Amino acid sequence: MKPHTTIPYLIVLSLLFSCALKKVELEPAMRQPAKPEVITEESILAEANHALATKDDLQAYRLYEEYLVQFPEGAKVDEVLMQKGVIAETRGELERALIDFRSLCTEYPQSPWAMDAHQKILEILFEQRKYDRVIQQADKALFIVKENAIRTKIYWILGETHMLRAAYVGAVRAYAEAYNLAKGDYKNDIALKLGAAADRLDTVYLKSTLDDLAEGPARGELLFILGNRLMVEEQYPDALGVFTEFVEMYPDSLQNSMAHKNIADLGQMAVNRDTIGCLFPLSGPYSQFGSRALNGVELALHQFSAASLDPSVRIIVKDTGADPEKALSAFQELVDADVKAIIGPMVTAEAVAEKAQEFGIPIIALTQKENIPQIGDYIFRNYITPQVQTEALVDFAVHKLGINRFAILYPSDKYGITFMHQFWDRVLAHGGELTKMEAYDPEKTDFAEAIKKLIGRYEPPTGDEARPVIDFEAIFIPDAPEKAGLVIPQIAYHDIEGVYLFGTNLWYSQRLVEMAQQFLQGSILPVGFFPEASSWRVVGFVDEFMAVFGNKPNFIEAVAYDTAKILFEIITRSETSYRSLVRDELLQLLDYPGVSGITTFRPDGDVEKKLFLLSVKGDQFIELEQ
Repeated sequence: MKPHTTIPYLIVLSLLFSCALKKVELEPAMRQPAKPEVITEESILAEANHALATKDDLQAYRLYEEYLVQFPEGAKVDEVLMQKGVIAETRGELERALIDFRSLCTEYPQSPWAMDAHQKILEILFEQRKYDRVIQQADKALFIVKENAIRTKIYWILGETHMLRAAYVGAVRAYAEAYNLAKGDYKNDIALKLGAAADRLDTVYLKSTLDDLAEGPARGELLFILGNRLMVEEQYPDALGVFTEFVEMYPDSLQNSMAHKNIADLGQMAVNRDTIGCLFPLSGPYSQFGSRALNGVELALHQFSAASLDPSVRIIVKDTGADPEKALSAFQELVDADVKAIIGPMVTAEAVAEKAQEFGIPIIALTQKENIPQIGDYIFRNYITPQVQTEALVDFAVHKLGINRFAILYPSDKYGITFMHQFWDRVLAHGGELTKMEAYDPEKTDFAEAIKKLIGRYEPPTGDEARPVIDFEAIFIPDAPEKAGLVIPQIAYHDIEGVYLFGTNLWYSQRLVEMAQQFLQGSILPVGFFPEASSWRVVGFVDEFMAVFGNKPNFIEAVAYDTAKILFEIITRSETSYRSLVRDELLQLLDYPGVSGITTFRPDGDVEKKLFLLSVKGDQFIELEQ
């Protein structure tokens, strides 16, 4: 064959072979039949897991649904339900997630996935703020779930739920169970929650909750919290008992060293000496008052020791003069001497009271100075105050005399204004009526203008003077004897008759009787002490005081005597080894039968007294029966 005829032949042959192949590809009858794809559990799960890995959650969810349709009895149904629920939860379809998780818990309760599903159900209900259902579901889950890690989380969710519902006892109990089960750093997080819940409980509920807890780490945490709480509340004996229990029961606790330190501090805070300090002005312009108060305290100490109630009781006396700096220095000396309480001061009360509150030392000030007890809960007052006096007068007027319409005629100085406000308040408090109130210039001696205003004569009509309008049954005149002795006769001069005259303790003065005796008859005044009182306590006190000091006692001696006896009786009790307990005993003092009146301390530390009420008969003061 010639060369030039070979190449075209091969090309033609190639084209023919090519056409033959194409014909075979297009002809179905000549192809091998394709094998159908087999769907298995493994293949669907593999595809679903691949979708999850590529973050195609929706495709994964559809494949898991297809698995449940194709293999309702499959080996992985429980796992698939769990995966579906997780995907639905992630996508925010919480109700659909709940359906999957509940199906898993109901149909496969023994599955390891069911334990996680219980937790998921609680988390979703909590997120939906369905707190009642959280609590119900938690009870069911805790009955079924045995794995500690999941039980820990369930208790955590339960604690959070109770906190949001302000059910703090339930929160403490739930967090306590979680704390007992928790491991590692998670335990520290729960400890913070447990402390926060315990802080919301008052001390009584915290103690009660502790009593209900079984032994375990959480009980130790709460014991330590309670001990610190009791220290802050100055319940030192109880705090000592709690910390002692803590170190005995939980020697390996990280807080053990701090508990030992608190025990040592509490031991140092106990004041075992039965010693009272006294801060009196024994020098300077007020020395006579300080000396008189000291006489009252010394008589009380003599009687207390002679009765062998506790011969170890003693007093330490410091001079304050009238100087606040000197008083503070004297106070510090009493602090260094470990006194349990202090009587006084008298004229430097404010500066010392602030320091006493800072140091936690009870003081009973003998002063009328305003707002002293309000400085703090360690500050008390035993004295005759404007409030105590006006309360005694108005209470007697309304309930004993049966009158309820009052007038006030007062000097426009600090003393008069203070008593005016107090008397007004007491009248309103007792349901009375203040019909008239007038002030006068304390520098003047003619009080006609104020008195005429009181009775409607200030602008009389032409001709005869108008008849007085007396629409009150008693007039209160809070002024000193020298001034009241001028005011009272002028009241009578302006035809004010048939009404009671009420005064303050300053009226207890022979000078007033000398100035206005005939107009004072039947007037009423309160006093903190009356040496001629019929009370056997007063009679005995006066007799013994005169035997020791050679003169009659007055109010200052009496109130200092009462104050000392109150403190002597309190500090010698075995349960008052701490100053805070002395304070607590003072707050519980009720109707102490003192010679300066029946005495009670209010919650704010100020005094309430049932005072003596006196009247004037002839030229004598007489005691009124109350």
